[in-house]
Amino acid sequence: MSAAGAGDGPVAALRAALEGSRHALLEALQELAEPDFEADLDGQTVSGVLAALAPAEREAVRRARAAAGLAARPTPAVRARQRVLPPQIVHDLAGARFETRLLLGELVRLDGSKLALPAGAVAAETVRGLLEAVAERERAAASRLRERRDPSAGN
Repeated sequence: MSAAGAGDGPVAALRAALEGSRHALLEALQELAEPDFEADLDGQTVSGVLAALAPAEREAVRRARAAAGLAARPTPAVRARQRVLPPQIVHDLAGARFETRLLLGELVRLDGSKLALPAGAVAAETVRGLLEAVAERERAAASRLRERRDPSAGN
């Protein structure tokens, strides 16, 4: 059973995947020095790649809440920035993950850990797919960061 008490099942598996991907991302971030954030990473800056993760996670959570028939939550105002700073990126990632954890908690309260939502199996698969994509984006970003530092890391 996880610390959040979800037990075995799809919600616990999603929580574990999200915790693992975030751990991998934070581990990759530890290796970055300040100049690395402006370095090129496949046509984007490292900051740009990282800054895209939180809005994508929030959108996935918004869509998952809708699919599960849960009430929408307020989202932060989006401001156009010329330059995204690392502290704001990390803060935004933490805020997005807080919303994801709230969603997972509501899913557990709604239906234990089975992810058998009142809206049906299609809704459950939608929620699962959206949250699995969040974890995959983080794993991919972590991998790209590791490969940038050590090109043999991807092999």
